[in-house]
Amino acid sequence: MGLRAPARAVTITGIALAALAFLGPMLVANLPFRNTPAGLPLGDLWMRGTFAFLIAAAGLWVLAWAERSRALAVITLAYTGAALLASLYDVENLLYRLGWSPGPGGAVAMLPNVLLPALVLLAGGAGAFFLRPRPARA
Repeated sequence: MGLRAPARAVTITGIALAALAFLGPMLVANLPFRNTPAGLPLGDLWMRGTFAFLIAAAGLWVLAWAERSRALAVITLAYTGAALLASLYDVENLLYRLGWSPGPGGAVAMLPNVLLPALVLLAGGAGAFFLRPRPARA
């Protein structure tokens, strides 16, 4: 089974999402207001540096739609939830309550926010690999 949607549309969407992931934080950083009319704080999405996960989630939604894959849609739904959690909540707080303390600041402190979405994608990829249909042997 291959891509059923035109490859050009998927490519253009991917390029636009990558540009948004790169330029979005720079554009929003200098805005005089931090809240949208709907009340969603824009700064919360960029504060932890994990907004690119949401851009990747949007790309996965486009791919799931293009492939018409329910399995990919389920994986993408789980990934989107993990990406939103990593973007809007400090996952380190959960591990701190379990006794994990990486020390003051630094890249190690952000590790739980990065690992959660990564583990969802790795688990989804491993599941897809092991559950894929095998070609019949001749």
